[in-house]
Amino acid sequence: MKKIIRSKVYWAIAIIVMLSCTGCHINNNNAEIAISETPETYQLNASFSKSKTSKVRAYLDRSLNSNASMSFANAEIDATITLDNATKFYVKSYPGTLKIRFNKKENSEEALAKIKSTCEGLKTVINE
Repeated sequence: MKKIIRSKVYWAIAIIVMLSCTGCHINNNNAEIAISETPETYQLNASFSKSKTSKVRAYLDRSLNSNASMSFANAEIDATITLDNATKFYVKSYPGTLKIRFNKKENSEEALAKIKSTCEGLKTVINE
């Protein structure tokens, strides 16, 4: 009997560890947002209704572009972007999908805080 209980406890611990390693997942209205963070990177992967693409891109413009030297609106992007404040990150954006990969070593703590804030805000925009 102890062997069965011990086995169940090990399985429960293994499942909890696997779930915590995959990052934060939100799934609502056919939308999925996964945020993961390592010592080197901060990353967001999102899939959502194509009808929300313009809202997502408008939010990115408002949140990230203080000088509006570039725009996410009406653009399919698969590139590394450098903002006017020297924040550098990779973006892949197509209707219904968004990936942001931020290298912590190439950017400041302030830039990381801004990207994190933007990604948290994207959760609300996508799940509205």
